[in-house]
Amino acid sequence: MSFVTRRVTCCFCFENLTMSAVLHKSGTAATGNHAAVCPRCGHNLPHNIGRVAQPVVVLVGARSSGKSQFLAVLINHLREQVCRRLNAAIRQQSDDTEQRYQQLYHRPLYENHTLLAATPRSELPLPLIYRLQLPRWHWGRGWLTRSLNLVLFDTAGDDWRHENEIARYQRCLLHASGIIFLLDPSEFPGLRGRLPDAAKGEWENPDHILARIINLFECQCSVKNGQIQVPVAFVLSKLDTLHSLLQHSPLLSTENHHAGGVDCAGIERLSAEVKSYLQLWKGGNLINLAEHMLAQHAFFAVSSLGHPPQGQQVTNITPLRVEDPLLWLLYQWKYLRRI
Repeated sequence: MSFVTRRVTCCFCFENLTMSAVLHKSGTAATGNHAAVCPRCGHNLPHNIGRVAQPVVVLVGARSSGKSQFLAVLINHLREQVCRRLNAAIRQQSDDTEQRYQQLYHRPLYENHTLLAATPRSELPLPLIYRLQLPRWHWGRGWLTRSLNLVLFDTAGDDWRHENEIARYQRCLLHASGIIFLLDPSEFPGLRGRLPDAAKGEWENPDHILARIINLFECQCSVKNGQIQVPVAFVLSKLDTLHSLLQHSPLLSTENHHAGGVDCAGIERLSAEVKSYLQLWKGGNLINLAEHMLAQHAFFAVSSLGHPPQGQQVTNITPLRVEDPLLWLLYQWKYLRRI
């Protein structure tokens, strides 16, 4: 099959397209230049679309769960430290991605030292797209390609409150390769009353958000053997607000060192630790739903900033384990090995 007749999916609107249609729209089919534009939504597509994998990660969580802070710090941490430890490289797929990352995430947080504003509601947010080049390694049946376009969707927390609002993310979720579900500690009834007022976000039951996502997949017949097959990383965020409650816990002191691969044993130990605390904090139904309805899931605990902000001011960002959820997803997709 020739390159121009392969089918691809637009990473903006998720329309299924033939490469011949994409190239015709961009007016470059005759030249052999594979710069592409989606004929449905008009967005510029990655120049290597159809030639590398394009996993989609959707960030889910209530308004106060810290999704935007997490994404801002994750990208910076991948660039500054994590990729070097993995012998990998990351770069923006286009100037548009870099301009939006700088304007919406990096500049406010790292240069202006202020917390990011809540993500505004939109019909479907524009993704940040990054090219990841990972070390080649043997998975048991030969050498696999190590390049991919990582498509990251930040979402508005207000949109997860009702079924009708979640529907705007239907195409995004049904094409997701992985979900990162952020959990604000103050969302758990057994913990909310023990936190200072400054650490309490707007309350939204995470069980209800997960139930709405499950219902959406079931309505679209996107389940197998009664379970959703998309791996879900549950991320307890704002770990820095829990120092007084977790003084002797490995959640505060342990950092997994993913040198050349994924420390799966460390992730599994911390996942069990997070679940034990969520049970204490009356989060048992969330765990039960995950175990029954999700084929692949794990629990994580992170601090994006490293310490609580002073009002809206942020200084000396020292993240803890923000890379773990994404590296676990890369392992689930067989792009990184277990170490």
